[in-house]
Amino acid sequence: MKTVITKQALNALGFTEYNGIFYPRNHRALATITSEALQCGTEKSKSIRKAKKRIKSNDDKIDLFVVLVKNELGLDVVKEHLFHPVRKWRFDYAIIDLKIAVEVEGGVHSGGRHTRGVGFENDMEKYNSATSLGWRLIRVVPSKLMTENTLELIRKII
Repeated sequence: MKTVITKQALNALGFTEYNGIFYPRNHRALATITSEALQCGTEKSKSIRKAKKRIKSNDDKIDLFVVLVKNELGLDVVKEHLFHPVRKWRFDYAIIDLKIAVEVEGGVHSGGRHTRGVGFENDMEKYNSATSLGWRLIRVVPSKLMTENTLELIRKII
C-alpha cells in the first residue's frame, strides 16, 4: 500500500490536524503547501503536487481528502453530508452524484465509540439505513484515509 501523504509531512510544512482537517498554523504554511512538493515517506506524490496547485484561496480550513479526490478522480466530495430524510445522520465524506460514502472509523485501537457495544449497534443501524437508501459505503480508519487503497476502492465502485 502506497501512502499518498503523511501527517509528518504536513506537520513539517506547518499544518495542524484537528478532526481530519489540516489547518495552517500561519499564512506561511498555506503558501508552503501551494508552492512546494510534499515528501510522502521517501517519494514525492504527483497527485499531491497537483492537488496543491488547486488550492488558491487563504481558507482557514483545508480538507486534503476532498482536494485529493477531486484532483485524482475528478469527483466532488462533500464533507459531513446529511443523508437521511428523517434521522440526522451524516457521512464523514460523500460523493453525492454516485451515492458513495466514506466513513472514517476513529478509536478502533483505543476502545472508541465505534468499537463499544452501543456505538457499534448505532453504526450498524446507520449503515444499514444508508444501504437501503442506495448508498455504497467505504469504511476506513484515519491512518488509511489518505492512501492509494482508499482511492482504488472509490475507483472500483465507480
